[in-house]
Amino acid sequence: MTVNSSESERLEEQVLSGDRILHALYCGECAYSLKRLPYIGRCPECGGRYNAHPLKMEGIFLPQNMELPIAEICMLAVGLLISGSFIGNSITASDSGQRFIGILVLILSVMFAYHGWTKFAKYLRFRHLIKQIEAAEDE
Repeated sequence: MTVNSSESERLEEQVLSGDRILHALYCGECAYSLKRLPYIGRCPECGGRYNAHPLKMEGIFLPQNMELPIAEICMLAVGLLISGSFIGNSITASDSGQRFIGILVLILSVMFAYHGWTKFAKYLRFRHLIKQIEAAEDE
């Protein structure tokens, strides 16, 4: 007898439905408290799937090491200054080597900008979820 993935997930949820989360855990999408819910399931607030088993921890809000990406912002600023300097010097002189180095540093700066932006977006989402959790705990 073959079991498709949705049936196996349903069976797994039924087997584990007796196990309940006994400590404060929050949905990774909407910060809804999952306390007293089964270890595997869907968030009653947003419908997002979660697995709160310690070895899985999928769809669970994990507040660890989320800081403002200051290093990425500084690397972007330094990269833009260096690339601007090289490109600016290559315009006044006929040195294509400086222009090439300036363009390479500019490309690296754009990569730092993308990486910094994604970390900054995660940081903002983290702060938003923390505020939702604090508001829910105050009620």
